[in-house]
This record gives sequence, structure tokens and C-alpha cells, in this order.
Amino acid sequence: MNTIGTKLPTFEVAYREAGGDEPQLVDLILSAAISVESALSRVHHYKKSRKLTDAVERLGKDTFQLLRNYPEVQKRILSNENIE
Repeated sequence: MNTIGTKLPTFEVAYREAGGDEPQLVDLILSAAISVESALSRVHHYKKSRKLTDAVERLGKDTFQLLRNYPEVQKRILSNENIE
């Protein structure tokens, strides 16, 4: 059983614990980065959009949560070492 009391297939749990889902996670993160890069060229036209502001806030919160798992990356980004 997992933490919420439901059974997970043994193979699925073993696969994740062995790092089998890492390639999928890399693809998800790279896809998100490409989407953000695409939006950056036009986002400045919609600074007053409530919907876009809400979406940016959600993205920001999720990004900070992601960066907490990679403190060295967070440190480099926040120190402007990696800004292009």
C-alpha cells in the first residue's frame, strides 16, 4: 500500500524507485521550458491580462517548488549567473 492506503502495482513502484521514469521527467521539464521560451516573445503585450497574470503566478509557484529540489540551480539562477 502507498501513503494513502491504496495498492500500487509492484512493477510500477519498482520502476519509479529505480529511476525508470527519469527520461519522462526530463522530457516534461524540457517541454515546459520550450513552451515558456515561446511565450516570452509575446507575453509583454498582455501585462494587464488577469488570466495571464494568474497563469504566470501558477508557473512561478511551480517553478519555485521545482527549484527547491535543486538548490544549486536555484542559487545560480538567483545570483544572475545563468540569465541569458
